[in-house]
Amino acid sequence: MMGRPAEHLDETLNKLVEEISSVKGVSNVNKIIHPPKLIEEKETKDEKLKNKINIKKELYTSFAEIEADFDGLESMFTVVFNYMPSHFEIISPEEFKLKNSDFAGIVAAVIIRLHRYDEIAKKMSMDKIMIENRLREIFSQHPEMMAVLQKRAEEEQKKSNQEANQIENEPLKKVPKIITKNNIKGKKNNKRPEKAKKKR
Repeated sequence: MMGRPAEHLDETLNKLVEEISSVKGVSNVNKIIHPPKLIEEKETKDEKLKNKINIKKELYTSFAEIEADFDGLESMFTVVFNYMPSHFEIISPEEFKLKNSDFAGIVAAVIIRLHRYDEIAKKMSMDKIMIENRLREIFSQHPEMMAVLQKRAEEEQKKSNQEANQIENEPLKKVPKIITKNNIKGKKNNKRPEKAKKKR
């Protein structure tokens, strides 16, 4: 998390941990909130990024390590989808017994969220087209400005096409093998909630 002042980061992270603790199925939440660190100018190598965030305003960065127990995959994926941690690690159990219906539910939740993102992206794209058309109407009386707008639109379209092709041609990462056994390794007939650690 990045922002300012430093006290605001601490307050925001604490509220975030409280929200996660209140999620149904989440228990035994332990947290470590790291002190805010000032972003030094030498750490920002990209000049464009440095100009955007303006280092002189003293931006700080911080993150929280959270360890919690989940009563099942549903509560775990609820936290993952709603809070999108930058890192997520399952500590225990090492193996899962997963029913077909449970796995189908997870896939359905992913599909629903993807459809929502797609809907938002399409709406933004339509809004962008409407704004561009309106600008063309305004700039039609000024050929020199129209030429600049057209060139910029072509560059953005080319970049968008390249990114789309890259996503389509990128192979899926290897999906971890789902291990199905009657008992969790080393703990027969003793179900324990999934325990995970995440950073924000």
